[in-house]
Amino acid sequence: MIKFEGVLTSTPRGGGGTYCLGVAKEIQKAAGVGLGDTIEVFIERLKGG
Repeated sequence: MIKFEGVLTSTPRGGGGTYCLGVAKEIQKAAGVGLGDTIEVFIERLKGG
């Protein structure tokens, strides 16, 4: 599992309140994944965030 700490920045998708979340290329490379692969994303809110 690749652990990465960062800030979510996303692009609104349509008008239904959904967003498109991208994964930076350096994280994709470290995880050995690419276009068409399925990944799991775990989001944890840090204290004070």
